[in-house]
Amino acid sequence: MPKIVSRTVISTSDQQPQEERPPLHTYYCICGEFALISDVQVELLPKRQTDLAAILSCERRVFRLHARDGDPLLLRRGESSYEKQFRKYCTRCNLWLAYQVPVQPDNDQPLPYLYIVDGALIGESSTGNGGSNIDSHAHQATTTTVNAV
Repeated sequence: MPKIVSRTVISTSDQQPQEERPPLHTYYCICGEFALISDVQVELLPKRQTDLAAILSCERRVFRLHARDGDPLLLRRGESSYEKQFRKYCTRCNLWLAYQVPVQPDNDQPLPYLYIVDGALIGESSTGNGGSNIDSHAHQATTTTVNAV
């Protein structure tokens, strides 16, 4: 007669408290293409005064932006100030989604903030309502654009 061997596996991982991870929030371009996943809701981020873009800290937040890099642009801000922007565009419809601005114009340091254009993204829970939270004038330029050198 064959021997019957039984084994018992005891797991202690169920007894240890697990770290609570913050939920991830998914955002899409208005064309429906996946664009951003973040640990914070875009609606709760501070806004930039110049164009109401949401400010996402690259150092303090966990996020992934799925976008195509565009050519750098030099924008006129006011009478005598300029701003260099590195824009990010939707991979499907080429809509302007976000941009980054260097702290010092001629510096190669990592860019500390990602600015998400107001009205460019739709949250996961908003995709079924026909895009009613889209700001129709969000992408109208209020500044003069000049190609960067």
